[in-house]
Amino acid sequence: MGYIELWRRVSAVTKEKLALSMVSSTTPRLHDDYALKLTSDGRAHMRKVIKRLQTSEKFSFTLAEFFAQMCALVYESNKVLEEILRRWGRDFEFTRFGRDGCCIMAIWSVEHKFVVLIFKGTGLLDLSEWLTDFSLRKTSPKNGVLPGLVHSGFFSGFGFPNVDMVRRKRKTPTTFDLDKMLEATWLNSCGSMKDDDFWGTSLLPHLWQIVKKFDGTPKPHLWITGHSLGAATASIFTAMILWRRSKVGANSPVENIEWDETFILRGTYTYGTPRTGDTDYRAAIQTVLRDRYGRFKMRDQPQYQFHRIINANDIVATLPGGPGISELGTFFRKTKATTHFNRHSGRYERGNGKPASLTLIDFQHIGTPHLIEYRTGGRHVRERHLGFVLFNAMQEFVRGIPEAFKQPTIAGKAFALAATFVPGVMFFRDHMLSEYVLNLEECRKRNAQCKPPPQI
Repeated sequence: MGYIELWRRVSAVTKEKLALSMVSSTTPRLHDDYALKLTSDGRAHMRKVIKRLQTSEKFSFTLAEFFAQMCALVYESNKVLEEILRRWGRDFEFTRFGRDGCCIMAIWSVEHKFVVLIFKGTGLLDLSEWLTDFSLRKTSPKNGVLPGLVHSGFFSGFGFPNVDMVRRKRKTPTTFDLDKMLEATWLNSCGSMKDDDFWGTSLLPHLWQIVKKFDGTPKPHLWITGHSLGAATASIFTAMILWRRSKVGANSPVENIEWDETFILRGTYTYGTPRTGDTDYRAAIQTVLRDRYGRFKMRDQPQYQFHRIINANDIVATLPGGPGISELGTFFRKTKATTHFNRHSGRYERGNGKPASLTLIDFQHIGTPHLIEYRTGGRHVRERHLGFVLFNAMQEFVRGIPEAFKQPTIAGKAFALAATFVPGVMFFRDHMLSEYVLNLEECRKRNAQCKPPPQI
């Protein structure tokens, strides 16, 4: 038995026994407090959340907080999840499915016409998932699924065909029994599946079964979210959906859903997202994402929004590698072999005469960045720089000791003190969902105070 397999078995048992969720040590009442917030004052906040899910077209602190809670729930057991959703409302349903590197929880409401896909992040005790996060390998997606080069670990979790396919008529997978799929436990469904065609044999059938529940109703609103590794796979998934709007993506022979005809595509919220692809990949997806003239979407679809939320000192959001050395690619690849996305024709072309990006180190983000300061309520719509990180590291050091003694548990106090005096622990703590929840709450309070008074 290999070390990775042994680690996976031990971590599976430990997760089931301790119910580690990456949020319980510092915020043990996270789910209880939020459920109380949703249901107090005649469920006023829940009605606000539902309205945002159906109408929001810009960044919303209400939705950012809601999706962060969902990202935290994906780590919990089914028993805990059922109890939390029961407190939220009786009309919520959920299911879980996945494989190594791509575990998904879907929560939907037929009454309120929405579906949320939550991609599970890196488990604390799952060595294989940590190795995926730190990988530097890239792959070129086959069959026009995505443009450019993407992170091989994040992309391989979906199980897309890795050979070129001929064009064939699309089939709608509707012959799968969802109830039988749900008989497996959470650990089995997300820890033991080795199917190379996960996309066609599991992911699409589950989505179709969810879509069938909305028969006879208007199209549901689709939202996508994830944290850590889940944020990376959510980004890849979002990019695939958006790329389907281009000519190359629309002609892909891989089985797929007609997303614009099936859902109202609303947006994606991610937390602590690693970089997912190269410069060409980013340029192509950003062109489709920022389409303001309706060239890439149907008329009844809103402008798609992609909000990438980053804590000031979250080190995972800087991985793997980054821009700045892409010019070195000219030493390794010839100009004639490069590829380029033509923004005017909407096509992915070759031989544009521009140097290619360095395969090993050129990793980029997609979406709109939202930098969250440590406990100050500040939010900046821009990419991080060194001065910003150093400023917030000093803020965290100054505020760390008083905040450590406010923690309700001994483990929380010890971890907060370690994060104050050990920089490595500080950068790791800022990647935890509990920190995102607390910092977003400060941003929401500050944003509410800055609003002008209503006019009489």
